[in-house]
Amino acid sequence: MEWLTPVEKSDPLDNLSGFAAPSASAPMMQTHQHDARIGSASIVLDAPIPAEAFDLWLDTLVRLRGSDLLRVKGIVHLEDVPTPFVFHGVQHLFDPPVPLRDWPKDDQQSRIVVIARDMTNPELNRSLDMLRARRDGPERQAG
Repeated sequence: MEWLTPVEKSDPLDNLSGFAAPSASAPMMQTHQHDARIGSASIVLDAPIPAEAFDLWLDTLVRLRGSDLLRVKGIVHLEDVPTPFVFHGVQHLFDPPVPLRDWPKDDQQSRIVVIARDMTNPELNRSLDMLRARRDGPERQAG
């Protein structure tokens, strides 16, 4: 009946991947294999985005590649909306946007990151072109 006896753990995080304290037999440094099928792209836009452009971009991305979206997130400033918001989602599931009411008024940049499977960086960047094409002002590409 030894299986009925509770076992005390010394480290409450030892059951979480990557957080376990190294054992004497385990190497100190863990290596992780990254899937070559995963790509990412990001964009920074210095001026607010037209709401229609953002909606069209996100709807199109989710409809065409939703099952491949590992993470889409960002801080977005929309034209004619005084408060920026944070959004994030995985595949077809997105949490409701969260307004950032205490965001500095002089920071109007939108920052968006897309991480996807089976989409090359050029494909991801082309999807973000929908947001770039709507702006006459300066923008920067990262990632």
